[in-house]
Amino acid sequence: DLPSNAKKVNVAMLTQNRVALAQVTTADKLVVSIYDISANGSFTLKNTWNGPNVKDQKPGIVRLTDTKLATAVALSTGGLRISSYTVAPNGTILKQDDDDNGAIESVDLARMTSKRIVAGVKLTNDQMKLIAFDVNETTHVINRRGDYVLSGTVKKISMVGMDNNSFVAFSTDSNERLDAAAFETTASGNFVLKNQLNDIKKPSTGQYFTLRFLDGQYLGTNGRILLSAV
Repeated sequence: DLPSNAKKVNVAMLTQNRVALAQVTTADKLVVSIYDISANGSFTLKNTWNGPNVKDQKPGIVRLTDTKLATAVALSTGGLRISSYTVAPNGTILKQDDDDNGAIESVDLARMTSKRIVAGVKLTNDQMKLIAFDVNETTHVINRRGDYVLSGTVKKISMVGMDNNSFVAFSTDSNERLDAAAFETTASGNFVLKNQLNDIKKPSTGQYFTLRFLDGQYLGTNGRILLSAV
């Protein structure tokens, strides 16, 4: 167990023995920490970065490379903030750039490549917007690219990157039923909707999935995704 005053947490593995932890504290602050993992599985805190005031939502975090990561949060003022970071060999965190956009309720991130991420955000009107961001590999500056708004309302969002230009946006609708939309991204950062499933049912039954929370992970082969949910 790690000493923490976190309410919401999310992690990204940078290497086999280094993990980045993003947490929303009991004071509603974003805190990013780097931990090293020893051969016997014990954790050593290397460095911590203290960030802005945020909403009480799980922060988004993705690995870009072994030494770079990005986070996404809904600020307490309602804005979307995407931030890029570099991590030194000794674990020191250096925040490189921010990009602030719009008014949102929550956000999740998917990694496309070492320099492109896609944010799935829940807008204040409960619609889902997808936004592509590029992170310059040298300057680390974040640039916004294309965006796409899905029709309908959402409660929770989970983004799953699958390869350099494809991802799936899972969500729950106003009835807490599971929906999914598969997209491709173009070189310029625009979105192409490839397939969409609404009110997904349990296999071989007529029963709907109704979920409160969800988190998807790509299994890395044959288009298979593991979706964990409550």
